[in-house]
Amino acid sequence: MTTQHPTPHPEPFLPPDPKTVAGSRIADFARWTARHQGAETIQDPTDYQALHHWSVTDLEGFWAAVWKYFDVDATTPYDRVLAEQTMPGARWFPGATLNYTHHALRNLHP
Repeated sequence: MTTQHPTPHPEPFLPPDPKTVAGSRIADFARWTARHQGAETIQDPTDYQALHHWSVTDLEGFWAAVWKYFDVDATTPYDRVLAEQTMPGARWFPGATLNYTHHALRNLHP
């Protein structure tokens, strides 16, 4: 038996101020998606519920956007974002190969 939580999205214990929210990496991702992925994604970069909704209703679209936003540099590109939607056991980005060290160190300057 599953008990329903009384509030689907409880308020944070200490909500951040609007300036902090607007300058956050997640808000930057939301702004980026509006510019690069089209208007059907996130309109308000501070609307966390809309971002969450997109992340759970369009798994392939959301995670493809994350891949692009973080500029994942794969040696071999992925065939598709999600091999099949079975949880647990989902296979993400099948076919892709990448070098972790390259990603961890690529933005360092000598």
